Amino acid sequence: MNKNSDITGQRFGRLLVVKEVEHKTNSHQRRWLCKCDCGKETTVYDMSFRPNKRNGELKQRKRTTQSCGCLRKEKRAESGSKRKIKGYVYLYKPGHPNSWKSRDYVAEHIFVMGEHLGRPVRQDESVHHKNGIKDDNRLENLELRSSFHGKGQRVEDLVEWATKIISTYKPNLLRETTYA
Repeated sequence: MNKNSDITGQRFGRLLVVKEVEHKTNSHQRRWLCKCDCGKETTVYDMSFRPNKRNGELKQRKRTTQSCGCLRKEKRAESGSKRKIKGYVYLYKPGHPNSWKSRDYVAEHIFVMGEHLGRPVRQDESVHHKNGIKDDNRLENLELRSSFHGKGQRVEDLVEWATKIISTYKPNLLRETTYA
């Protein structure tokens, strides 16, 4: 074996090679356990060691894996990555309260409304496109509804209705209540 065949302790991007996990001699394929700078461990397949036909030694090729995946996520967040799914635009916003359960994307219309409100859109609220165009996420084209499409009502209409009900049946309640 060549002295370069053991890469334990070497660093590649954010990955530090901890140990060899598997070695298939017939295909020269190796698998290495690596620890990323973010703290996660990952297993990387390494096809970089190939026999050099000229002198029979192993030849090291360029490695492309640089992290456990955290580097790609950071670059995606910096670039403002967008996706379009079923006509809706999704923004890459890891950790956002309105992101999909297991993904890091937020529907742009929900993000825009949340920014306008100064808080995330709640579970019992939805954001409706007034003109029906799913990728027209201008604030003037969006309205906040109290529940999902079809069943929901505009929040402005509900506030007006609630104010009428209270002023009719409990007028003193409006004067007594202070809002924080």
